Amino acid sequence: MPPAGGELVLSLTQPDPTSNRSTGRGRRVPVALLAALAGLLLGVAPPLQAQGFGIYEQGTCVMGRGGAAAATPCLDGSSMFFNPAGLAEVDRITASAGVTGIRPFGSFTSDRTGEETDLVEKTIPVPHGYGAAPLGDRVTAGLGVYAPYGLETEWPADGEEAFDGRFLGYDNSLQTVYVQPTAAVHLTDRLSVGGGPLLALGRVELNQRLDLSSQPVPGTEFTFGQLGVPFHTGFADANLDADWSTGFGANIGLRYEPTERISLGARYLTPVEIDYSGDATFEQVSTGLVLPDNNPLGLPGGTSVDALLQQEGVFDEGGPLADQGVQTSITMPGQLVVGAAVRPLPRLELEADWVYTQWAAFDTVRLEFGQQQTPDDVQVENYDDTHGVHAGLEYSATDRIDVRAGYFWNEPASPDAVVTPLLPEGERTQGTVGIGWEATPRLQFDVAYQFLYQLDRRGRTVDPPEGSAPTEDLNNGLYSFAAHLFAATATVRW
Repeated sequence: MPPAGGELVLSLTQPDPTSNRSTGRGRRVPVALLAALAGLLLGVAPPLQAQGFGIYEQGTCVMGRGGAAAATPCLDGSSMFFNPAGLAEVDRITASAGVTGIRPFGSFTSDRTGEETDLVEKTIPVPHGYGAAPLGDRVTAGLGVYAPYGLETEWPADGEEAFDGRFLGYDNSLQTVYVQPTAAVHLTDRLSVGGGPLLALGRVELNQRLDLSSQPVPGTEFTFGQLGVPFHTGFADANLDADWSTGFGANIGLRYEPTERISLGARYLTPVEIDYSGDATFEQVSTGLVLPDNNPLGLPGGTSVDALLQQEGVFDEGGPLADQGVQTSITMPGQLVVGAAVRPLPRLELEADWVYTQWAAFDTVRLEFGQQQTPDDVQVENYDDTHGVHAGLEYSATDRIDVRAGYFWNEPASPDAVVTPLLPEGERTQGTVGIGWEATPRLQFDVAYQFLYQLDRRGRTVDPPEGSAPTEDLNNGLYSFAAHLFAATATVRW
C-alpha cells in the first residue's frame, strides 16, 4: 500500500490478468464481503477441531480419551451430545459445567515474497453444560447446552505485518449454540435408546478490508486499478454482523451391550438450517493518495483520492458502499457416529468411534442483499463429506482416579480451491490425555489436554475474478496450523 501522502501516478492501463485483480463495478464490494461471509459460515478460519469448523470437545472426560464415546458414555451428562442413549446410564441427579480453551497458532507463507504472516494468537473459550435426572428405573431426562460448530480468527490488518489476505477477512467469528432437551430409555437391560429435539442459535461477525483497485472511478468506465492504483490498496473497512438466528434439528442415539465386556453405540445429529439476517456497514480508511497534475480525470493536481470518493457519494445512501441489510441461509451438516468399546480388564476400557460428517451439504450459498443495485450472488464451495476415526482408553488407577489417553484423525472437508484465511484447514491428527478425580461421592473434577497438528496446505489470499468459480490456480501460498486445547469440567451428583 502506498504511504500516506503519496502521489498517485495515474496512467490508463488494461487490467493484468495474472494479478487476480477484480475488475468488477462498485457493487462487487458488498458481494465480495458476503462471499467471504459464506466461506466463514461453513468454513473455519481457523478450524477449531473437527473437519470444517466443527468442535468435538463437548465434555472434558470424553476429550481425554480422544473423543470416543458413542459406545460407552461418561457419566457427566455429555452423552446428550456424543450419544443420547448413553444418558440412560445416569442413575443420579447430575449437573456438570465446563469449558474448553482453544489456542490456535499458524501462519501463511507467500509464494511471491516468501514472507510469513502469523495469526494473532488468542485463547478461545468454548463452554458446555448438562443437567440430568432419572425418572424411575428405566428413564432419564436432561437438558444440554453445547457449541458443536464455531470459529474465531484474527490476522494483522495494519502496519508492516499487515496480512495480504485481510481483503478476504481479518477478524472473524462464528458462534453456534445448541440447546437440547433429551430423554433416554432402557428398553431392556442391554438395549437403550435416546434423543431429543434441539434449538440452534447462531451469530456471525466478519471484518474485511476493501480494495480500491477494484473500484470504478466515479463518472468513468474504468477502475482505479486500471488507472494505476496498486492491487490491494485498502480504502475501507467492511463489517458484517448477523445477530442471533435460529434453526431446529434433532440428536438421536442407540446403545447395545451384547456382553458385559462389549458395548456398541451409534448416534445421528441431523442437519440444521439457520437463516441469518444482518447488516453490512462500511467505514472509509485513508489511502493518503493524491492525483498528479495533468491526470486522465481532468481534476486539479493534488486532489485527494479519499476526498474524491466522499464527494462522489461512494459511502452515502444509495452508493455502492452504503450500509445495507443482507440475508443468507446455511445448513449445519449432519453427523453419523458408530462406535464400540471393549473392557479387557476390570479397570481398563478401550473405545473407538468412526465419524461421518455430511459437509457436502455446503455446496452453494445464495446471498440476498438489501439494495436493488446490489444483485443476489451465489457462491460455489463444493465441500466433501468427510470421515474421521477416534480411539481412546480409560484406566481406573484407583477407586477415585481415572487416567485417559486418545488419538484421532480426520480428513479435510474443503477442496483445494477454497482454502483461504477463512478456512485454512487440512488433514489433521490429534493426541489427548486426561485425568478424572472423584473428590467426594458427590463431586468430580475432570481435566484434559489435546494437541492438534495439521498438515501444511496450499491456499489463496485473493478472490477469483467476478463471475468465476475458484480454482487451484489461484493458490498463492502455504498455510500452517496447529492448536493447544485445555479443558476442565466440574460434575455434581445427588
